[in-house]
Amino acid sequence: MNVFGILNMIILMFYGILIMYLTIKHWDHPHKTIKIKISELIYGVAYILNGLLILFIFEIEGLSAENQMVLHGLMFICFSVIIFWLMVPNILRTKLRIKKHPEMMDPDAPLCRHLKGYWERLAKEYEKAEGKDIIKDLTRKALHFVILAVVILFHELPLIYAEQLESLGYTATAISNFIYIVLAFFFLIMFSTADLYRVYKFENLPDWALKWYGKSVEPATEKYTFISSVPFLLTLILFIPFNFTIVLAAAIVSCVADAAASIVGKNFGKHKMNNFGRYPNKSFEGFYAGASSAFLGVVLAFTFYPISGVTVGWQLAFGIIAAASFIYVDAFSKYVVDNVLNTLIPGLLILLCVVLFV
Repeated sequence: MNVFGILNMIILMFYGILIMYLTIKHWDHPHKTIKIKISELIYGVAYILNGLLILFIFEIEGLSAENQMVLHGLMFICFSVIIFWLMVPNILRTKLRIKKHPEMMDPDAPLCRHLKGYWERLAKEYEKAEGKDIIKDLTRKALHFVILAVVILFHELPLIYAEQLESLGYTATAISNFIYIVLAFFFLIMFSTADLYRVYKFENLPDWALKWYGKSVEPATEKYTFISSVPFLLTLILFIPFNFTIVLAAAIVSCVADAAASIVGKNFGKHKMNNFGRYPNKSFEGFYAGASSAFLGVVLAFTFYPISGVTVGWQLAFGIIAAASFIYVDAFSKYVVDNVLNTLIPGLLILLCVVLFV
C-alpha cells in the first residue's frame, strides 16, 4: 500500500469536496451566476479525479513500488509545506494581526479588507486606465504563457537525462508527470485556498494576496469565484497520462488562444459581436485572434511533436477542431467557464480522433 499516494489523494479530494460543499451551501449567493456555480462544481469533481489520477499515475509507467513511494513522498512533502505556509504564517498570522490591530479593518485602511470597498477601489483604478492598459492585460495573462513554457520545458528536460533516470528505475515520462503534478498543485492549492478566503472570508487574506489580486483578478468574471488559472490547471492535468502532444494541444488552446482573444479584444476590438453568439460585449477582432491562434498553435504542436500515423491532413483537421472548439466556447458556451471548456473540449476531441482513427 502506497501510504503517501493515498495521503496525496485525500488532500486533493478534500479540496474537491470542500469546493463543492461551499458552492452548494452558498448556492443563493447574490453575486454568483449559474455559470459560476456549475463551473465550481466541476472544479470540485476535477480535484477528486486528479486525486484518483495521481494515486495510479506512476504505476501506469511501470515504476517499482519503492520508486513510487519516493515520488509520492516528495509530493506529500510539497503539498504539506504549501498548506502549512498558507494556513500558519499567512492566514492565521493575519487573523492575529487583525485582532491586535483592529484598525486594519477600517474602510479607509491602506489595504482595504472590506469586500465591497476593495472592489470599489479596484474599479476606480480600472476606470483610470479606461480599459486600454495593455500592460495590465499582459500581466494578467502572463501566467498562461508561463504555464505553456513550463509544459514544454519539463517535457524536454527529463528526456535529456533519460538514460540516467532509467538506471535509477525511473522513466522520463514519470519524472515529467511528477514535476507537472507538483508544480500544478503547488499553485492550485495556493490559488484555491486564497480564492476560497477571498470569496467567503475576505478579511483574512494576507497583505500579499490583497496586492496580488488587485493586479491579477478580472473583476467582470472572477470577482466572486476562482481566478482563471485554477480551472485551466485542474483540467489540463487530467490529460497527462496521454501523449504529450495531446497535453500541449489542450494547453495551447487554453493558454495562447484565450490570451490572444482577451488581449486583442480588450485593447483593439472595434467591432462587437452584437449579432453573433451570446456575448455582445466581445469583439470579432479578439474572436478571430483566438480562433486563428488555436488553429495555428495545434498544427505547430503536431509538427514539432508528431504522433505516429498523424498525417498532414490530420494535423490540419486537429487545427480545425481546436479552432471550432474555441469558436463554440468563446461565442456560445452558457453554463461553464471558458477555461474549463477551452482545455477539455479540444483535448478530448483530438484524443478521441487519435485513438479511434489514427
